Amino acid sequence: MKKIFLVIFVCVVSSGCKTSEMKPNDRTYVMQIIDQIYKDDQKYAGIPPIELTQRYGSKKAWEIFKKKRDSVNIVNQNKINFIFNRFGYLGYDKIGVETSDKFYIAVQHADNNVKFQKKILKALKKEVKNKNASKSNFAFLSDRIKVNEGKEQIFGTQISYRKNGQAFPKNGIKDSVNVDRLRKHYDLIPLKDYLNEQTIDHFELNKNIFEKLKIHEPQLYQ
Repeated sequence: MKKIFLVIFVCVVSSGCKTSEMKPNDRTYVMQIIDQIYKDDQKYAGIPPIELTQRYGSKKAWEIFKKKRDSVNIVNQNKINFIFNRFGYLGYDKIGVETSDKFYIAVQHADNNVKFQKKILKALKKEVKNKNASKSNFAFLSDRIKVNEGKEQIFGTQISYRKNGQAFPKNGIKDSVNVDRLRKHYDLIPLKDYLNEQTIDHFELNKNIFEKLKIHEPQLYQ
């Protein structure tokens, strides 16, 4: 693993270099790195662990959790950027479907650097055209960037929740009339079904809170 980081470091320090072919040994190293990036990412993708909340209380636990999550995201982002500069977008042909999706997730969570997200999105678009990357990943990252820029979404993948727990697209949708047609083209389920799925998951995760608010079931779209 040290070998690949050394090569990448030299590439970056010397003002960058052209992407090169991934050799079998490179592929093994890169896949190991991506797997670790994904594990670190998922550790902070949800809510603070219960032991942290019990020790510090909910508010303080979230502060600690978010600070650590931001730190992990920056480290992961730097690793992804180094690998991307060396080998380009890691599509199915280079590292397989599963690891390629893990590569994408770290980019999706790099909200502190929209410029970085846009650079990867541009490369992802080309891979999608070549059927070498996920169309749904392209849709999710496109919307993520729109939300990070305070703009309306295209596909409605990025959500927030109303006080009653009902999911809704952040910042609205640019073309709500044709959104399901677009979603279908990008391998996404209809928007209403997606929002209801998210609403149910959110309700189950926060069931105790909603019970106190006398909300006893998910508030679904009809």
